[in-house]
Amino acid sequence: MEWLIILIMLIIIWLLMIWPSDYIKDDKNKLRKYLYAHRGLHDDENDIPENSIAAFDAACQAGYGMELDIQFSKDLQIIVFHDDDLKRMCGVDKKVNELTYEELSQLSLNGTKEKIPLFTDVLKLVNGRTPIVVELKNCKIYERLVEEANKILISYKGDYCVESFNPLIVRKYAKTNPMILRGLLMTNHVKSKSINIVLGFMIQEMLLNFVARPQFIACDHNALSIWGVNVVRFIFKPVMATWTIRSEKEFEKVKNFDIVIFENFLPDPSRPELVN
Repeated sequence: MEWLIILIMLIIIWLLMIWPSDYIKDDKNKLRKYLYAHRGLHDDENDIPENSIAAFDAACQAGYGMELDIQFSKDLQIIVFHDDDLKRMCGVDKKVNELTYEELSQLSLNGTKEKIPLFTDVLKLVNGRTPIVVELKNCKIYERLVEEANKILISYKGDYCVESFNPLIVRKYAKTNPMILRGLLMTNHVKSKSINIVLGFMIQEMLLNFVARPQFIACDHNALSIWGVNVVRFIFKPVMATWTIRSEKEFEKVKNFDIVIFENFLPDPSRPELVN
């Protein structure tokens, strides 16, 4: 009998750890009507690089939502750029946060005429035409990134949600602006070389949801079989997002997710498979 009580207590503790926060139903219904172009509707063959003004405009015109990444420059301007360093996209062997925005704005994205944009410039371009998934990149001063991003977004009139791999960023956003839909990104962290294996396991199995209090889970589509993801998905039924889908075959497996982030192909921008 004693072992049964212990088992029940452990299950209760486990459920409390993985329990996500309640989401705002109206936000879910607005966001799930769209498919989301990963870092904009980029197309290298036509000189439209990822996370560029051209890629975001192309997504708007094609009827897609968009996902983008934000981080600080050296002078604490919020820019839209994915990598920690500039080597892949700009051919410069420096960290993004080692250059001011003025210096970054002189660089070319992937050899095109496109430049690294300010977050405010992207929002002016989109202007509510389509919803945005905003990923906050991890940094040492992540609390300030959350605060400054919220100052910008709070006056934005379009639909958006925020997400991050870092549970502390998601938690900080919950405290800063609890009315904004927020999500925790998840992949197979145990295999990652950039994170401690114990911490990776806890994030991967949703065991830090009690810290992050996410309202949606955004899963790497290659990690959808992980136990914690499926427990959260089927028991608690939060908003579910998946990334990055790169073919119609992959899309068929995940098309009923609320938020599907894609690249390298053009799915039908309508969502007939979703019934509100």
